[in-house]
Amino acid sequence: MFFYFTLRHFYAAQYQQPHILTYQGQLWDFSPELKAYGISLQTPLKMARHHAPQALVAAIDFSQFQQPQSKWLDWSRLWFSQIEPEYPHAWYGRLQTPLSWQPIIEDFQHQLQQSNLEGTWGGGWSKLTAKLAARQNTGAVILPEDTELFLRDLPIYWLAPAKASALEKLGIYTIGQLASLSLPQLQQQFGADGDHLYYAARGFDRTPFSPLPDEPAPWQFDFSAHPEYHGREDMFYVFHILEEGCQELASAFASKGLAIKSLQFCWQTWDGRRECQQLPLHAPSNKADDLMRRLTAQVPRCILHWVSLAVNDWEEEFPEQLDLFAAPRKDTPSIEAVLQQLQAVLGRSSITTLSIPRREKVLALWEGKPL
Repeated sequence: MFFYFTLRHFYAAQYQQPHILTYQGQLWDFSPELKAYGISLQTPLKMARHHAPQALVAAIDFSQFQQPQSKWLDWSRLWFSQIEPEYPHAWYGRLQTPLSWQPIIEDFQHQLQQSNLEGTWGGGWSKLTAKLAARQNTGAVILPEDTELFLRDLPIYWLAPAKASALEKLGIYTIGQLASLSLPQLQQQFGADGDHLYYAARGFDRTPFSPLPDEPAPWQFDFSAHPEYHGREDMFYVFHILEEGCQELASAFASKGLAIKSLQFCWQTWDGRRECQQLPLHAPSNKADDLMRRLTAQVPRCILHWVSLAVNDWEEEFPEQLDLFAAPRKDTPSIEAVLQQLQAVLGRSSITTLSIPRREKVLALWEGKPL
């Protein structure tokens, strides 16, 4: 299951003065107060400049928005095992397990309120259906069996903006009308693009899911889904669950040769209060005891609804430096004792001297024994 999230006015919100931001010569974003002038994302750039001459017009530079984007990617890692950014303001998340998605959406809306932003979301069995569901602005999860009905009446320019004009000249205004055409018909009219249009009209993705480099998934636990908790304040049980979470997270990072530098601990109480804390470790570690020790003092003493643990900073684990030599043995016999033992077995005349290898000489020096 894929989810698509997008933030409105994400870019213009970074500026104090009213802005109209462009990308590839088209209107890309604008300050929210310019809505009063009738401006929307569908407004032609020339018309937007005419209606709001006081706004500063500037081409957008995505590299300037990596820091505000990282906050939202960190939030996504709390819920999704894999994420794929599309733009700084929009990204995909993939759920590997069939968990309830409602808490994810509630938390997304909560984050929007705290950030004073607007946003939309959508879910589907493919990236395309999730993105189109988000574009409806109502929020919905499109199951495979509902795809045909969902796509049928959507405007064609949502699916293929570059081909919308050519398709409308053929009398095709909706995705459902496009889906009624056969593959040979579309290939004859649009060549190689006909294949993409044919499969896209059925909800299939043109490009595969390309998540950020693999990293261990975050850990979550919903107390309300476990009858043994029953919404009561049982700190022994809470600590027991958190110990399991630390063990799972530590094992996942250790298996990948990674050491955790900082944890993000989030929780929600039974009455709806939420909080997230950044907890840097004293030293990078992938030991569950170290994680739990850092976490213990931060656990709220109240009835919890859910808790989550995520790693927001880590590094490659460097192996401990090995000693050049093994620890000295206290019972190591002297050279003279070894010579006497051999002579007793083989005869005194058979061995008169012992030649000591250089390594043994160095070891003897290290152990502080005379040669």
